[in-house]
Amino acid sequence: MEEYLKFRADSQPGDINICQYLLDKGKDMVSSPLDGEQKEMAIFLSQLNGNPKAKQCFYNAMFMCMVSHSDSDLISRIKYCEGYVSCKAPFPVHHAWITLDGKIVDVTMTTNNYTLEQMTEFMELGTELPRSEDLSDRILGEIPEGWQYFGVEYDAKEIAKDFIDRKTSFSVIDDWERGWPLLTGEK
Repeated sequence: MEEYLKFRADSQPGDINICQYLLDKGKDMVSSPLDGEQKEMAIFLSQLNGNPKAKQCFYNAMFMCMVSHSDSDLISRIKYCEGYVSCKAPFPVHHAWITLDGKIVDVTMTTNNYTLEQMTEFMELGTELPRSEDLSDRILGEIPEGWQYFGVEYDAKEIAKDFIDRKTSFSVIDDWERGWPLLTGEK
């Protein structure tokens, strides 16, 4: 992953360099199983959003921060994470997830294998992909073999506040609407 980010960073001259920011501030996420209470909490937080949708990683992660916002103990245990994930795609993709007590919780990605027909309908028609409501096909602490998460952790309380104030989900790192404050040093 770091080689990929370095290649991309070297290919992007200038101040707006997401990959260089990630190399400077990010870290490799580690695989560690959730305990029973953590798993129950992850499922509870995600189910408040219904069954989290594919391709909605920023929204799914920010929503979990937002619903934790009113519980001071819980919000202190959560971090919003943004970076890249390398999984089934031929190259890493920009992605968001949370950590709970330092353990990865990704309710957007799924370990399911889909048919070409399912993927075509999903990409071309917006048809929903089958996903388990109990999150058994999601990343709950344990990162699947061959997958890698690399990103930056952010204070969930700040993310929840921005999400509520802006009334939309967005990339914290690639925040072009605000002129990339993290990348230009204005935040």
